[in-house]
Amino acid sequence: MKTRTISYSLDLRVSPQDCLDTGYISILSRGQDPIWHRNNVLTIIFDGTQSLNIDPNALLFSSQLAQSVLDHVARYDKVLIHCTFGISRSGDIAEVLNVTYNHDDTEGYQLFLQD
Repeated sequence: MKTRTISYSLDLRVSPQDCLDTGYISILSRGQDPIWHRNNVLTIIFDGTQSLNIDPNALLFSSQLAQSVLDHVARYDKVLIHCTFGISRSGDIAEVLNVTYNHDDTEGYQLFLQD
Protein backbone atom coordinates (compact mmCIF):
# COMPACT_ATOMS: atom_id res chain seq x y z
CA MET A 1 0.00 0.00 0.00
CA LYS A 2 1.25 3.46 -0.84
CA THR A 3 0.37 6.25 1.55
CA ARG A 4 0.87 9.96 1.24
CA THR A 5 0.19 12.79 3.65
CA ILE A 6 -0.73 16.35 2.76
CA SER A 7 -1.72 19.47 4.63
CA TYR A 8 -5.24 20.85 4.82
CA SER A 9 -4.44 23.77 2.50
CA LEU A 10 -3.06 21.46 -0.22
CA ASP A 11 -5.97 19.12 0.41
CA LEU A 12 -8.39 21.73 -0.90
CA ARG A 13 -6.74 21.45 -4.34
CA VAL A 14 -7.10 17.64 -4.53
CA SER A 15 -10.45 16.08 -5.37
CA PRO A 16 -11.41 12.52 -4.37
CA GLN A 17 -13.73 12.49 -7.37
CA ASP A 18 -10.67 12.71 -9.63
CA CYS A 19 -9.07 9.65 -8.01
CA LEU A 20 -11.78 7.13 -7.18
CA ASP A 21 -9.21 4.33 -6.91
CA THR A 22 -7.54 6.14 -3.98
CA GLY A 23 -8.80 6.01 -0.40
CA TYR A 24 -8.80 9.31 1.46
CA ILE A 25 -8.61 9.86 5.20
CA SER A 26 -9.56 13.36 6.21
CA ILE A 27 -8.45 14.09 9.79
CA LEU A 28 -10.16 17.10 11.29
CA SER A 29 -10.12 18.82 14.65
CA ARG A 30 -13.25 19.65 16.56
CA GLY A 31 -15.04 22.56 14.91
CA GLN A 32 -13.72 21.89 11.39
CA ASP A 33 -16.32 21.03 8.77
CA PRO A 34 -15.77 18.10 6.41
CA ILE A 35 -14.67 19.29 2.99
CA TRP A 36 -15.53 16.12 1.06
CA HIS A 37 -18.55 13.83 1.01
CA ARG A 38 -17.59 10.86 -1.17
CA ASN A 39 -17.58 7.08 -0.71
CA ASN A 40 -13.79 6.95 -0.91
CA VAL A 41 -13.36 9.49 1.92
CA LEU A 42 -13.26 8.62 5.60
CA THR A 43 -13.55 11.70 7.83
CA ILE A 44 -12.35 11.26 11.40
CA ILE A 45 -12.11 13.84 14.15
CA PHE A 46 -9.51 13.89 16.89
CA ASP A 47 -7.06 16.37 18.39
CA GLY A 48 -3.30 16.25 17.98
CA THR A 49 -1.14 15.38 20.95
CA GLN A 50 -0.06 19.02 21.31
CA SER A 51 -3.66 19.69 22.41
CA LEU A 52 -3.02 17.70 25.59
CA ASN A 53 -0.88 20.57 26.89
CA ILE A 54 -3.71 23.03 26.29
CA ASP A 55 -6.96 21.10 26.72
CA PRO A 56 -7.33 18.35 29.34
CA ASN A 57 -10.52 17.28 27.50
CA ALA A 58 -8.78 16.78 24.16
CA LEU A 59 -10.47 14.30 21.82
CA LEU A 60 -7.92 11.49 21.44
CA PHE A 61 -7.49 8.78 18.81
CA SER A 62 -9.41 5.67 19.89
CA SER A 63 -9.58 1.97 19.06
CA GLN A 64 -12.89 2.62 17.26
CA LEU A 65 -11.21 5.22 15.03
CA ALA A 66 -8.34 2.80 14.41
CA GLN A 67 -10.78 0.09 13.31
CA SER A 68 -12.63 2.49 11.00
CA VAL A 69 -9.30 3.46 9.40
CA LEU A 70 -8.33 -0.20 8.89
CA ASP A 71 -11.75 -1.05 7.44
CA HIS A 72 -11.59 1.90 5.06
CA VAL A 73 -8.05 1.44 3.74
CA ALA A 74 -8.48 -2.30 3.18
CA ARG A 75 -10.37 -1.42 -0.03
CA TYR A 76 -7.53 0.59 -1.62
CA ASP A 77 -3.93 0.18 -2.82
CA LYS A 78 -3.25 3.91 -2.43
CA VAL A 79 -4.29 6.13 0.46
CA LEU A 80 -4.03 9.90 0.80
CA ILE A 81 -4.17 11.20 4.38
CA HIS A 82 -4.55 14.81 5.41
CA CYS A 83 -4.72 16.76 8.61
CA THR A 84 -4.27 20.46 9.31
CA PHE A 85 -0.51 20.59 8.71
CA GLY A 86 0.09 17.13 7.21
CA ILE A 87 2.70 16.27 9.84
CA SER A 88 1.80 14.61 13.12
CA ARG A 89 -1.69 13.09 12.99
CA SER A 90 -1.59 12.12 9.32
CA GLY A 91 2.06 11.08 9.56
CA ASP A 92 1.34 8.82 12.52
CA ILE A 93 -1.49 7.08 10.70
CA ALA A 94 0.58 6.75 7.51
CA GLU A 95 3.47 5.19 9.42
CA VAL A 96 1.23 2.62 11.11
CA LEU A 97 -0.43 1.75 7.78
CA ASN A 98 2.98 1.34 6.11
CA VAL A 99 4.17 -1.04 8.80
CA THR A 100 0.84 -2.91 8.89
CA TYR A 101 0.31 -3.37 5.17
CA ASN A 102 3.85 -3.40 3.81
CA HIS A 103 5.18 -5.55 6.69
CA ASP A 104 8.51 -3.83 6.45
CA ASP A 105 9.12 -0.47 7.99
CA THR A 106 12.01 0.36 5.66
CA GLU A 107 10.25 -0.66 2.43
CA GLY A 108 7.05 1.09 3.45
CA TYR A 109 8.90 4.25 4.25
CA GLN A 110 10.65 4.12 0.86
CA LEU A 111 7.25 3.75 -0.88
CA PHE A 112 6.05 6.72 1.11
CA LEU A 113 9.02 8.83 0.03
CA GLN A 114 8.84 7.84 -3.64
CA ASP A 115 5.23 8.85 -4.26
